[in-house]
Amino acid sequence: MPYATQADLELAFGRDNIRAWSNLDNTSANADADRIAAALAWADEYLHSRLRGGRYALPLTPTAGGLAQVVEWASSLAAWKLYTARGLRDEDGLGHKLGLHRERVDRELDALLHGRITLAAQVAISSPDGPVVF
Repeated sequence: MPYATQADLELAFGRDNIRAWSNLDNTSANADADRIAAALAWADEYLHSRLRGGRYALPLTPTAGGLAQVVEWASSLAAWKLYTARGLRDEDGLGHKLGLHRERVDRELDALLHGRITLAAQVAISSPDGPVVF
């Protein structure tokens, strides 16, 4: 199950934006559910690639209070993926606004990896017999 859903994307970025960003050819009045699902899957894999071999068991499983931060990271990454697939640029010519979301996610993942922040998620500890999850 993905960390974020289409509803999470729409809540964070707006239904009309997600619909537009998911329709590469502008041929439909509806959001492209397959493209959205692919962007969400990519976001999860990106998060796992950054966190693999670290402190947390993957996929991330909440221990208390949920994983709202992870949902927000996955939503930001998936929205960035959808937006950039269209090749859009903001008027200032300096890239695009969703690039700031991706940069923020990477900064927060770096903070997580360096122990400056933590998640309420199951922890994996290596043992000779393989990872042990708490």
